[in-house]
Amino acid sequence: MRAPKQPKLDAAVQAALEAWAENVQPTIRTVSRSLSEPGKLAEQTRAAAHAQAALARRRWRGAKDAAADIASSKSLLEAWHKLRRLLGELASGYVTTLGRVLVCVFFLNQAQEALDLHRYYAYAARTAPPRHKPQVPPYPYLQVLVVVPTALSCAFGYRVVFTALLLTIDMLREEGRVVSGALAGWFIAGSRPNELQVKKAAILGCIVMVLTIALRDSRGAAAGRGRTRDWVGLLEDSHAVRYSLIDVCLCSTSSLSSTPSLTDLILQKLAGKRASAALLIGRLLLALLFMYVGTGQVARIRQRSQMWTHRSDPSDGHDNTWLLLQFALSLPFAAGYKTRTVCVVLAVACVAECLTCWQYWRYAADVKRQSAWALGKYIHARSHFATNLAVAGGLLMLASTGPGRFTVDRMLKKDE
Repeated sequence: MRAPKQPKLDAAVQAALEAWAENVQPTIRTVSRSLSEPGKLAEQTRAAAHAQAALARRRWRGAKDAAADIASSKSLLEAWHKLRRLLGELASGYVTTLGRVLVCVFFLNQAQEALDLHRYYAYAARTAPPRHKPQVPPYPYLQVLVVVPTALSCAFGYRVVFTALLLTIDMLREEGRVVSGALAGWFIAGSRPNELQVKKAAILGCIVMVLTIALRDSRGAAAGRGRTRDWVGLLEDSHAVRYSLIDVCLCSTSSLSSTPSLTDLILQKLAGKRASAALLIGRLLLALLFMYVGTGQVARIRQRSQMWTHRSDPSDGHDNTWLLLQFALSLPFAAGYKTRTVCVVLAVACVAECLTCWQYWRYAADVKRQSAWALGKYIHARSHFATNLAVAGGLLMLASTGPGRFTVDRMLKKDE
């Protein structure tokens, strides 16, 4: 008996593959051309070494200027504030990268989940009797050939704007209709969706934030003309272009002396408003998740109090006290009050929840024995684990880059 033929890729998958090939082929050609010409490769290597040496010299001069600026402080408190801001901004780039990597973990887990289901049902179809053979889902070509390379490229910072846009389209294609229908039923008819659907809506907000920050950084690099600007400051304050201590460490002081033109300021103001609006959408989707899980946990506690038992089910990862902390901080987070501090606390709570409540590795031994019950528990717990990590990544990115203009912190800053 012949094996059934694999279904052909649809037009959307083919278009995505063609777009991916168009973006990867120039890099492949460049690398192959360099390898075929040893002399040119050596010349490019020397040029890159000279550029790195020049960059290291500029950073050394900038570091000395920053040290002199801190040493010229009038008091220890002023020096401490300058040093703390310097260290914080130096670490902000690494925190943003970490957040982007955690968001991409969700898409890698989605592909792994599709592969696990395909392998399990293929094994069941081979071993089950002819009358009880299950229907084998098609091989996840889209996830393996497009989503996985795109998520890895986005995580490692390669063409983040393009890869984040592809991930956003994939998220809307896969989960957009289901999630929007579930949320509409929740608000209109009062039918409560499941937690994973609301978490996927929050993941959509996270990937929108990744795309927004990547677009803002790319425009900032193009408009900066070789200067490193404090684009977080531009998001929060459009009345002036400010340079931070990180600029002094990364660039020489002469490169910061030039003043941007009026056109640059107008473009920065418009881009800042759009970026702030996108960050607001992502923040509200995350706040919706925290409100949802918090109200569910409050309802479970009330139900236990009516049943004269105060013990939670240890096997149910949905029933945990971390959700109460997330619920308590959901309103300040949605309003944008003390947003950076709230984001850090919520990120810690999400990571603590996935480590203590969604330990999917406990079912790994049963999954190897091809247990359907264990596979379902394994995939469900791992989905929550990866989703919590992705939500924590979005919170870290928001804490690192700033929440934008549409916050209570911004209104209080104006009143001062």
